[in-house]
Amino acid sequence: MSKDELATAVLIGSFAAWGVLHVVVAWRLTLRRPWWRGAVALLVPPLAPYWAARSGDRWRATMWSVALATWGFARLLLAG
Repeated sequence: MSKDELATAVLIGSFAAWGVLHVVVAWRLTLRRPWWRGAVALLVPPLAPYWAARSGDRWRATMWSVALATWGFARLLLAG
């Protein structure tokens, strides 16, 4: 497997993981008060891990950030 193929696989996988985590974090925010944070976090992605971490869901907030950072790293590998 070449570097480009690996970076593409990581790019697709990390973006899929980030998307799933984003929806899960937003959903869990709607289950807490104030419920509107979930809807806003779904539309403004940077607020999702911030509000999740503040509400005590640090593990999902960290995984959200790691998935996004992995996607960014894969983008850098493919760009070069």
